[in-house]
Amino acid sequence: MMDFMFIPWPDGAWPSWASPSVDAHYELYSRPTPSGDDTLLATIYPGATSIEITGEANSTQYVWLRAVSRRGVADVDAIAPKLRKVSFDGDGNLILPAPNAPSDLRLIAAAGGDVIAEWAYRTRDQEVAPATYNIYVATGVGAFNFASPTHQVNAAGGRRARQSLGTFTHGQVVRCVVRCASAAGVEEVNLTIAQIAADADVPADPSGVIFSVEASS
Repeated sequence: MMDFMFIPWPDGAWPSWASPSVDAHYELYSRPTPSGDDTLLATIYPGATSIEITGEANSTQYVWLRAVSRRGVADVDAIAPKLRKVSFDGDGNLILPAPNAPSDLRLIAAAGGDVIAEWAYRTRDQEVAPATYNIYVATGVGAFNFASPTHQVNAAGGRRARQSLGTFTHGQVVRCVVRCASAAGVEEVNLTIAQIAADADVPADPSGVIFSVEASS
């Protein structure tokens, strides 16, 4: 069994959709599947900023929060949008959610040896939004160092992004992986690789060319 901290609202502030009075409260429920039966885990009163609930190793729970007024009237909002998935690994450690992997990754060989990465992010079915895009770059057949991103891009705003990877010598093979990371620092682990040969070719100076300038008749 593993306890973990569940924080239903930031900084101890009550969500605006509930606006409970002093003697109102929340009820925290858990279900084994998105459509399973509910179990009441805890009753939460104003002033609390977090609570601990328990999960079993290799298990998944779907938790949700309901507001109850001082007269005992519960909110009637649909439950499905409130469900928050929490999972535990074989050692009973909490598995924090990771964002979706990016899609449509491609590299562009720009002038002067510059290589640009472009990708998209789709929010459908995401458990948590990305806070950063972590970009890993390797050249030739070199290995990626996933312990340290080569570039890190803020993921705020827009569903498409691009980043210059730097300037490379002509013909050098550039390989790239882009991963999304949450605000909690949880990074998804896709291994989608895009690669391209850098284009730093410069036209040669003209030589052996004879030309003349004549007035037109």
